Amino acid sequence: GLSVTIATPVGLPSSSSADDRSGVRVLSFRRPDGLTALLASEKPDVVVLQHWGLAAELPELSCPLAIDLAGPHLLERLYWGDPDPDRSLLEKLAALRRSDFLTCSGHFQRHYFYPFLAQAGWDLRSPGLLPVIPFGVPPTQLTDSEKPLPAEPVFVYGGAFLAWQDPTRPIEWLLDELDRAGRGRLLFYGGSHPVIDASGGRFAALTGMLNRHPRVEIRSFRPFDQLLDEYRREGTVALDLMARNPERELAYTTRTVVYMHCGLPVLYNNYSELSGVIERHGAGWTLDPDDEEGFRAAVRSVLDGSAPLKEMRGGALAAAAAHDWTRITDPLAAFCAS
Repeated sequence: GLSVTIATPVGLPSSSSADDRSGVRVLSFRRPDGLTALLASEKPDVVVLQHWGLAAELPELSCPLAIDLAGPHLLERLYWGDPDPDRSLLEKLAALRRSDFLTCSGHFQRHYFYPFLAQAGWDLRSPGLLPVIPFGVPPTQLTDSEKPLPAEPVFVYGGAFLAWQDPTRPIEWLLDELDRAGRGRLLFYGGSHPVIDASGGRFAALTGMLNRHPRVEIRSFRPFDQLLDEYRREGTVALDLMARNPERELAYTTRTVVYMHCGLPVLYNNYSELSGVIERHGAGWTLDPDDEEGFRAAVRSVLDGSAPLKEMRGGALAAAAAHDWTRITDPLAAFCAS
């Protein structure tokens, strides 16, 4: 029931387009002053920011401001090599002070954000403070569990390399098991971020290995709908296990929800909030990232057909159904409507 315009920063001249599926207007603006001009033109009733990073570029507003705290961004900046963490902290607290409504992506994150809210002057006794809205996906088709599996197991990895994520060892272990079995493939989507190297150049060696391996097919970034279609049609299992660190413990990982939405059981960690979701639904494997033998055993069960993949696929779809974006956004929609 809300009229929504999406605006995104790009390095190109401002333009306007419409999303063919929903009729939502999609605008772009150039930083650093383009956002001010866009808001002056649009005259919104409410502004919703995807995270607090753009708040410093917001002009004074005459309407309410909501911010979705989508993850522990200060930790991301730390791993990226933030040259001035004190300034980043002040920038974050300033954004929290000027906001009228805040959401976050998970209950683990909620506990992380409480001290920052207190420092920014929020009353932690306020009812309904910081509702959780996890990453959402379109309504999931549970009948997708009936689709036949590929004749040869296909592992999927998707996403940009980021400095706070390290999937190197699980990828190496997987490729070794594919070589030993003489079967199976890895579809690798992504790599370096298309706009800026957010990995700090850490994964050049891994990229070189992937390029040379005969059982790896590297695919470029895809539009979201095309990516979902390829995951559904070609994938068997998603590889989503990364080394442990404080950011990974708190992250409610978006790519994981997308995998499950497409019916892909996931090889995942055992230390984050989504780990419990995956365990409860039987949507894959939750592993210690240092447990090489456990990981290899899981991969071998996929390759030799002993893994209960059909049941896991149903579990993945059921887990994703709880992330239906037509339902989980209710707290934010109610704030905007009021």
